[in-house]
Amino acid sequence: LFVGSGLEAAFVEIERDFVRFDRDSSGLVTFGEITAGMPPTRPGCERLNIVSKLQYAFNLVDWDGSQSLDFFEYMYLGFWMTCAGSYLDLVPDSTGCRTVKLMFISLHSHYTRHDADGNKRLTLDELEAFCIDRFREVPSNLAEIFDQVKYESRATGGRPAVDVPGFMRLLYML
Repeated sequence: LFVGSGLEAAFVEIERDFVRFDRDSSGLVTFGEITAGMPPTRPGCERLNIVSKLQYAFNLVDWDGSQSLDFFEYMYLGFWMTCAGSYLDLVPDSTGCRTVKLMFISLHSHYTRHDADGNKRLTLDELEAFCIDRFREVPSNLAEIFDQVKYESRATGGRPAVDVPGFMRLLYML
């Protein structure tokens, strides 16, 4: 389904970066694990600015307040850091930062375009339209995976939907 779409390559890069941070192989990364490998400065950037932006984003995506991120929270952190500046601010030595950045930009663009009612949530019918537009087919397991990541949203009048993090999780699970 994703062959030639860039998604698979970007997900591989994000997985690789996550594993490098997960020093204790717990399946979770902490803020300390992420910042431990950061160089003191990056040309043209102040470390304090990057670390404060990273701390803010980390707290936003740590949905359960555990002070650690699972893979999907980490992926959303990567999206957040890309939107707020650069994926390189999160992973200064990532070899696939361009691939990841382009994937996040593309997904956000498609997400916004297929959000027919502008409520920042995608319902199953909007996801089906996305798949037809992006992949020329609706995966046979889309509804099943949607059931795993959906939630009832007030923004959609109580209809099941996914937000951006749920959308990325769904695509990863496809």
